[in-house]
Amino acid sequence: MAGIKTKVVVAGGGPVGRVVSSILGQAGVDTVLVDKRRPGRHPKAHALTCRTMEIFRQIGADGAVAAQNPPVETWGRFAYVNRLLGSVIGVQEHLASAAYQSLASSSLSRPAHVSQPLVEDALEEITARLEREGKLRILSDYTCKDISVHEGGVNATATGDDDLALSADHFVVCDGANSMLRHQLGVQMRYGPGSLQAFMSIHFHSKRLGQALLQPSRTPPAMLYFVLNPSVICCLVAHNLDRGEFILQAPYYPRYQSPEDFTPDHCAALIRSAVEKPEVLSDLEVGGAHPWLMAAQVADRFSVDNRVFIAGDAAHRFPPAGGLGLNTGVAEAHNLAWKLAAVHRGHADPALLATYEAERRPAAMHLLDTAVECFHRGMKVPEALGMTQEAVSSFESALKCVPAAVMGDAAKQAVFGAGMFAGRHLSYGASLRQTAIQKVLSDWEGIPLFFSHEDLGIAYQPSPDGAAAACAVLPHLKHSPPTPPVLDGTRHYFPTVAPGVRMPAVPLLQTVSTNPSKQSKGKKAKKAGSTDTAEDAALPSHYTMDGTWCLVAFQPTALQYAAGAEGALPLVRVVYADTSAADVRARGVTAALVRPDGYIAWVTEDITVTQECVDGALRALLHQA
Repeated sequence: MAGIKTKVVVAGGGPVGRVVSSILGQAGVDTVLVDKRRPGRHPKAHALTCRTMEIFRQIGADGAVAAQNPPVETWGRFAYVNRLLGSVIGVQEHLASAAYQSLASSSLSRPAHVSQPLVEDALEEITARLEREGKLRILSDYTCKDISVHEGGVNATATGDDDLALSADHFVVCDGANSMLRHQLGVQMRYGPGSLQAFMSIHFHSKRLGQALLQPSRTPPAMLYFVLNPSVICCLVAHNLDRGEFILQAPYYPRYQSPEDFTPDHCAALIRSAVEKPEVLSDLEVGGAHPWLMAAQVADRFSVDNRVFIAGDAAHRFPPAGGLGLNTGVAEAHNLAWKLAAVHRGHADPALLATYEAERRPAAMHLLDTAVECFHRGMKVPEALGMTQEAVSSFESALKCVPAAVMGDAAKQAVFGAGMFAGRHLSYGASLRQTAIQKVLSDWEGIPLFFSHEDLGIAYQPSPDGAAAACAVLPHLKHSPPTPPVLDGTRHYFPTVAPGVRMPAVPLLQTVSTNPSKQSKGKKAKKAGSTDTAEDAALPSHYTMDGTWCLVAFQPTALQYAAGAEGALPLVRVVYADTSAADVRARGVTAALVRPDGYIAWVTEDITVTQECVDGALRALLHQA
């Protein structure tokens, strides 16, 4: 069997695997991406957070993704309707939320609404370019199996047209929710309630419907349409109204239904039941219909022997409410990739890699809890209509009591249809319940779209003993991540300078080169949107992460630090923050050392920041002796 030996193997070519591979390839780490091509372009995830767009900016994918993002005014709301283009039960205007206002003022990037296949296209362009430049190897149409960990590294087999023996120092497993590699490694999905509900996802196109929804009408343009009428109860996801691309998510009962029941004609009938004016669907094209199980689980481990690291859907399964799954996976990829790069470039001891699980698994658990909470909040409007979760659960329990084997297909469908009609009929008391529905929406008790704390405020708690053993963060007695308040139904983000939090996008006063002979003194950073000389154009207006370490100095600071050429310690970029213009809680901090992923690793209140103290912090964080 032919073989490949490399530093890192990334198993899985979805967004998570592409982000890991892009960062490692750009850092010059010998990496092999094993990509099993996915047939079709059935949309799945679509909501991208500010943090995800910041990460895409770092690797160069933000422009291509943002180009596919429709105007936020066309998707920044959820609509609860009897039928599309029919009567409106209620509308949640998420652009008016405190969460969106916080995000808009706290990041240079913006949330986006782009279908996963288009996101993958943008990321594939990055990895394809790296492959052409010789910075990344891609095994297309291959699947990894037979993974084993040993003292010197990891072995596996890549199966495609032929079999290839893979040997690597480290292995990143991001091969999806049904990860075969996770199973082979003995990693279990233990945290969380498990399976929640089954759905049938129906992909369809109707440009006429999309254009009608963009016009002034009774039904405003929205990202999600929750359709509640006696004929159908479903959630319709408008992936792109201008192109007329939609997904209809309908409840699915595999005990009494099968995928074969969802023929193109049956799917078209469901879609027409969700629209007030069926004639607007004259150009309807039904794509695929795929069953899927909504689950809520987090793996009990994110790493195996500090050699194999699990990320993305292979590490957790989230309910789609809140759109947190894909974004969590991208954050994991970003967190892990800089650490692998630091180890393989000789800047860090492999012990640094243990901080991946210490930082990202608690974050995944918190985000899973948030997604499950959103799932239950999604029942608030149906409950106001009279369709309680208890009624749904009782019907499901009754179905389970009927032995499927003793019922013919006609009887199964009759029982199922009668029960669902009763549930739909029960839910159809909208005229008497309008006040209750409006209260749910005005009190922000329904499903949120934006989560400012979960987007920009996820924190990594420093190790209590001051060593960088648990997280790659050094604690400070006076500075710790704040407790977020709840505003408009979600935890609120406030820009803060403290160990373990994302460095806020503070305005910059001046930029100082790491080369002391080229330090620029007193130069104002150019304002966003302005044009100036080539030299001034190199000065950013705000702090943005670029994949390197950065020392952010706050005035007044006597900075006695000048990093030399990259060697045992990584190169450190130095910038001065303009605290007079920054709405940031710095609370006496004079300097902050920021990791390549944009997280603050160390802060000081000393007026004089010396070479010795910065280098000492770096050595501790990188586990250098």
